[in-house]
Amino acid sequence: MDDRDGPAPEGLDAWREQLLATTLRIVLVLGVLVGVPSVVFAVVVDEPLIAIVDIAALALLAFITFRSGLRYRTRAVTLLAMTYLLGVFLLLSVGVVAQLYLLAFPVFAAVLLGLRPALVALVLNAATLITAGMVDAFDTEVYVGGISEPLEWGLVVLNFLFVNTVMAVFCAVLLERLHRSLRDEHAITASIERQRADLAATNRDLEREVDERARAEMAVQRLAIAVAQARDVIVIGDEEGAIVYTNEAYERLVSQATGVSRVDKLVELWPDLQQRDEIVSALRETETWAGTLPVQAPDGTELEFDAQLASVITPDDEVAGTVAVLRDVTNERRMEARLRRSEKLEALGTLASGTAHDFNNVLASILAVAEMTEARSDDKQVQHGMELIVSACERARDVVRQMMVFGRRSDLGAQPVSLTELLERSLLLLRAALPANVRIETDLEADATILARPADLDQVVTNLAANAAHAMGNDPAATLSFATRVVPSDQLSRGEHPLLDTERDHIELVVADTGHGIPAVHLDAIFDPYFTTKDHREGNGLGLASVHAIVASLDGDVHVTSTSGQGATFRILLPIVAAEGGPEPPGLHPGLDEPATSTVLFVDDEEVLRTVTTEALSRRGYVVHSAKDGAEALELFQEVPSIDVLVTDMSMPGMSGAELIARLRERRPDLPVVVCSGYVEAAGLSAAEVSSYLAKPFTFDELETQIREAAEWAPATPS
Repeated sequence: MDDRDGPAPEGLDAWREQLLATTLRIVLVLGVLVGVPSVVFAVVVDEPLIAIVDIAALALLAFITFRSGLRYRTRAVTLLAMTYLLGVFLLLSVGVVAQLYLLAFPVFAAVLLGLRPALVALVLNAATLITAGMVDAFDTEVYVGGISEPLEWGLVVLNFLFVNTVMAVFCAVLLERLHRSLRDEHAITASIERQRADLAATNRDLEREVDERARAEMAVQRLAIAVAQARDVIVIGDEEGAIVYTNEAYERLVSQATGVSRVDKLVELWPDLQQRDEIVSALRETETWAGTLPVQAPDGTELEFDAQLASVITPDDEVAGTVAVLRDVTNERRMEARLRRSEKLEALGTLASGTAHDFNNVLASILAVAEMTEARSDDKQVQHGMELIVSACERARDVVRQMMVFGRRSDLGAQPVSLTELLERSLLLLRAALPANVRIETDLEADATILARPADLDQVVTNLAANAAHAMGNDPAATLSFATRVVPSDQLSRGEHPLLDTERDHIELVVADTGHGIPAVHLDAIFDPYFTTKDHREGNGLGLASVHAIVASLDGDVHVTSTSGQGATFRILLPIVAAEGGPEPPGLHPGLDEPATSTVLFVDDEEVLRTVTTEALSRRGYVVHSAKDGAEALELFQEVPSIDVLVTDMSMPGMSGAELIARLRERRPDLPVVVCSGYVEAAGLSAAEVSSYLAKPFTFDELETQIREAAEWAPATPS
């Protein structure tokens, strides 16, 4: 193969390989057709060497034809060598007819390997023929076809070589041109493919650039839409600070909500001159300024905006303008304040609970001794003195109960009640307590069942009404309105009501008055304990604080809105529960005039209270057994199994009241229990397990009422 101009293209190599394979098969077939008679003839004329050469040539030809794995050049060289050797053998053994094989030798070389191998083959042929002629000229026995004269042999050789050269060179040149043509065509094809690939790549780059530009334009459009429709106020100013762009929120939250007129300069949005100086100084240093922008709305409401200003820097590090982003955080700040208030009230409740428990135990002992002394004495002065002590203890009890409203609350006493029925009952009592100039309006069409203590809701209504009456004063047009509406869960937002279970429906109680309103500076503090704007003789600041505490204990939320000079509106949201019955109608409790028939086990660690209460109940006809702690109560219960009612304190040394109740219930599951304590720990107890709860301090009439009710109590059947 001629590699003068580099390796042939794959098309020419493949063509030559296919040509060689086809030639080998044809030569093998024809060789068999010619070789078999030649072998037979050689055997007949007794020329075994010719037969051997023919058979060997056919075998070698078959080997290079069908042997897999042989390289192209190996097959081609083997075929050429076999052709040359056969030609030489036949030349020497047969005669001039052998020149046909030698003639094919350069032609095959030209076709299979190229011009250079063909020229080598021609030189080899010439050398072979000249040598054969010279051998014959020296009268050797070599037979060269009957040509005896050297001149004749030389003419034959020259003509043979001429024809052989023409044929070989023609084939070589033909294939050379074919080689170049295929190579050029291959180069042109490759160039075209490269151009197509380059064009395709260019098209892809153009398409990608177009797509990127389209995406960029779409992103810019989306960004513009997002900026225009953003809830935050976005304002862009030029390098001089003049406003060149504002989004929709600017009009909605700045111009409309705050009353700020449209301004020309960014810094004019800040009424605080000190803030203006800070902003200008920061922007001059190409820094970002962040802070809070307080704004007073036309209605007097204080609004807050979180603001950020930053310089717009070009790729050349030049200031191209300023962008300001303002976000209304008024509701967030209010929610944070409400959460802080709840945490503060919870901490206050923890303190109040511990103090109230011990104080109530002391009050209970004083009240019990005073009642007992009054009952024993016939001296009018002593009785009057004891009445004063009892009255003082009751007032102290009310103050302590107001404090305890901030503490942890038990579910004992809570029951499903109709809010509308409860309000109607409270308003009947409220009408007599309010000044005559206050007119009450109601819109109680919506109703729902809530889980609460009726007394707690009475306290909420009473405190709100008293606060409203004070705000309205002697105004002849004073109006206090009560309204209810059901609020579905899908209308509640966790952001606006962080303390509510927003997956439940709620009922809203709206209490509004026409008083002088609440100043904006006081709105965040009105629910704080002991905060009041009244004279110290008119209130102690616990009214609204207790409202907040009670509502929070009912898993509800309370919110107030007020405009100066236009009254205040309190909105209370309470979770709705499934109706399971209402408050027990009055008049079903046993009267105190009926004789006592019960045996009572009274358990309390206060010795004075235990002694006096035991004596008082005994004087009223009860059989009373007392114990100072849970262990002693268990022993007494073992000795006296006929106990009808257990009256026990909750917080005692050693065994707690809850543990004592559980131990006794193991022996008597139907044992009625009256919890009598300065403060109730709700853990382990529920309204289904305890007949009633009596807060210390208590009167003996209150205690006897609870004992009589407990005697008819039946435990709830487990479902």
